[in-house]
Amino acid sequence: MAHNDSSSKSVEYFTAFCEEEDYFYNLKIYISDFYELIISCIKLSEEGKGKEYIFKENYQNLLTNKFYLPFESIEEIKQYISSLILNNSKKKVNNLISKKKDSLLLQIPAPLGKANALFFELKQNFDYIIENLTKELSQISNEFINMRKEIDNMKKDYETRISFLENENKNKTIEIKNLKEKLNQENEVNDLSNSDIILLDEREDIIKMINPMADLDTYNFKLIFKASVDGGLPNAFHNNCDNKGPTIIFIKINNGKRIGGYTSVSWDSNNEFKSDENAFLFSLDKKEKYELNTNLINYAVAHYEKYGPTFGSGYGLYISNNYKSDENCSQENNCYKNKNLDFVGIDKSKAYFSIFDYEVYTCSYNI
Repeated sequence: MAHNDSSSKSVEYFTAFCEEEDYFYNLKIYISDFYELIISCIKLSEEGKGKEYIFKENYQNLLTNKFYLPFESIEEIKQYISSLILNNSKKKVNNLISKKKDSLLLQIPAPLGKANALFFELKQNFDYIIENLTKELSQISNEFINMRKEIDNMKKDYETRISFLENENKNKTIEIKNLKEKLNQENEVNDLSNSDIILLDEREDIIKMINPMADLDTYNFKLIFKASVDGGLPNAFHNNCDNKGPTIIFIKINNGKRIGGYTSVSWDSNNEFKSDENAFLFSLDKKEKYELNTNLINYAVAHYEKYGPTFGSGYGLYISNNYKSDENCSQENNCYKNKNLDFVGIDKSKAYFSIFDYEVYTCSYNI
């Protein structure tokens, strides 16, 4: 059955049957903008994407066929063809399509005497193919654009995830670093346990010498110099110990006695005496602390580049440029209250001694 669309040109739709394919084709009949009769034929399954075959002729060319001479306009010709098809439809008579090499032949049954039909050769419409290809390309282009957007979104998503993982990794790195620092601090608290000179149970005695009011866990100790490892020359001592804050020194004399000294000011190599009201000497074996005479506070420690750690003038404790020699000294003087050489614990007549080893630790107060 035919129907008209609402466009400026009337388009009528019908069907035609192809016996070779046992298949129906769509037919369109209309007059073009160029005043041409158009009969279009497209396989039903290929609508919008397959091949279109068309018959296209203007009124003057149609009149070369004597059959069309009685018709006064192209509209009358179109209307006649449409009415033939419509009547065939009512009579259940098929319009027939037969395939040729590069075209289709449309046969519309009609009461025309011997001919009994109108014949139209429909040729392939390449404009239709180009139009469909253009549509397909446009669709592909849109799909590509959408795919590109999807890829960009995926890229942004991955970049966001990578950034998150990098930040997480950075945070984990910082967390690990903080844990290491905390572990180091905890190790520093127990660093005296690695000493070859003091005993573990002497740690509390040492802390009480530095600060009688301090708890056991309020001081951190860190080994920064060991003569037998770092070398006993003064420059080795100063390279490792200068500008490190408060330090405590443990000395093991070759006769087995253990002594030391504490200063709250940083060592340096400025070749001068330094004031330090907190400095003191001590004997580990006797558990005795020898404090500084307050009137000689300006001579608490000697910061000389050619000396090892040295306390007081005269000297209360002096380590020479060769700690293994017997040029090291501890003698009675007015700076520290180590009377009768009890600090060293050796004969009064022998102020000099050789050292087996000595260690220097930083000691920081944990607030």
